[in-house]
Amino acid sequence: MDAKMPYRIRTVLVVVFSVAFALLLLAALGNHSAWADPTEVTINQTVPTTITGTVSLQGRPVPPDASWITALNVTFYFTGTSTVYKSVNVTTTNTGVFTVTGLDLYTWDIRVKGLHSLANKKNNVTVVTSTAPINFGLLYEGDADGNNRVNILDFSILATAYGKQSGQPGFDVRADFNNNGRIEILDFSLLATNYLMQGDIMITGGAPEALDNKKEVLSPVGSQTQ
Repeated sequence: MDAKMPYRIRTVLVVVFSVAFALLLLAALGNHSAWADPTEVTINQTVPTTITGTVSLQGRPVPPDASWITALNVTFYFTGTSTVYKSVNVTTTNTGVFTVTGLDLYTWDIRVKGLHSLANKKNNVTVVTSTAPINFGLLYEGDADGNNRVNILDFSILATAYGKQSGQPGFDVRADFNNNGRIEILDFSLLATNYLMQGDIMITGGAPEALDNKKEVLSPVGSQTQ
């Protein structure tokens, strides 16, 4: 009798540990969704929504007008970071309105840049199911080379294509700042007005920050930047 006790005890222990392990395994599998991949960012798991944005454009007639139909890049960042959630290309209507679909409900920093404009940025925009139209302000023209600065490189592109019309050899849409199909004195005027400005221009409400703060400072002649 006593000789059989260790065997029975071992059998009971094996059964107890087997049941306990099975219960722990089931519990872990049931809570699998709580273990997020560290490379993923958890956001509100809701039905994606659509936002409407508006921009004002320099050098155009009063809308509606065909010259207000222009390409924009809209980039959404996780707030306070340079991490991109989504970047999409959209086209405005003839009144400067655009839409972006498939957005999760969250708070974003949103950057809007035209083909030949400086970028405007609006921080801490909360997207909900019925977000009101978002005003991204006036886009400043003259950035022909797309580097978010208006400088001598942009003037060079304008000068090379000056006097050309859409469809002619040498026409460069990047220098058609008012989007009227001609590269002329009006485009030069826009570049001159915004010369040495640089983005991103921060928008609060529908107004830009102080534009004097966005002027690039040139080094004195003969000096070098270390």
